Formats: sequence, C-alpha cells, structure tokens
Amino acid sequence: MKPLRRTSVFAALLLAAAGCGEKKPVVSVVHGMTAAMRDTLAALYARAIANPMTNPFLNRERVAVITRELAERQGGAAMEARYRLAEEQLKAGRTQDAIDGLERLIKDAGISWDSIAPHQKPFFDLVAIAYMR
Repeated sequence: MKPLRRTSVFAALLLAAAGCGEKKPVVSVVHGMTAAMRDTLAALYARAIANPMTNPFLNRERVAVITRELAERQGGAAMEARYRLAEEQLKAGRTQDAIDGLERLIKDAGISWDSIAPHQKPFFDLVAIAYMR
C-alpha cells in the first residue's frame, strides 16, 4: 500500500473510532433550573418590562413608551421623538408604520430629497433601511 493511501486510511479509521463510544446525555437547562435562578430571571424580566427604555431588545414596549411621550412633546422635541418612534417601529418589525412616520416627518420638517445635509444623513439612512426591508 502506498504511504499516502495508508495515511489516509489510518486517519479515516482514527476519526471513525473517535466518534464512537458512550454519548453523554443532553442536559435540559429548563428542567435543571433551580428555584433561585427562576426567581432571578423573573425579577430581571419584571425590571426590564417596568422600564423598557433601558433594554434595547424590548422594541414593542419602547414603541409604546415613546408614543405616550410623544403626546406630551411639541416642536423640536416632538420631531426627535417621532424619529425615535420610527426607529423603534422599524426594529420591532413594524416597517410600514416606520416608513409612514418617516414620510410624514419629511413633509412636516420641510426636508428636501434633492439635497441632504450632513446632519440629516442618519435620518436618510433610516429611511433607506426601512425601504430595503
């Protein structure tokens, strides 16, 4: 047998033998969870839901908070809140709501599509991402 072929056969046998043997059982994390861990996770969840603005993954809840805040804001603060609302709607999967909000914001702010100022780039980046979804 040629040396290269012999090495290949040996490597295949070695790999096959390594895969054999006693398999370890998969431990289910849910069934092994202690009461203390369950309580800790429940407390963390309750804290996150109580203040969703501190958790970047609770987009639906953040949309609700920003919508409530928007009713109390006027002028530039309202425009900024509308932008944040559209951003959170997009992250929450409400793409059409985000696009509609951004288009109304463009109209209300008198922003032109023809020339984009450098400070407006993040706004137009968000519009572009919304349209691509």
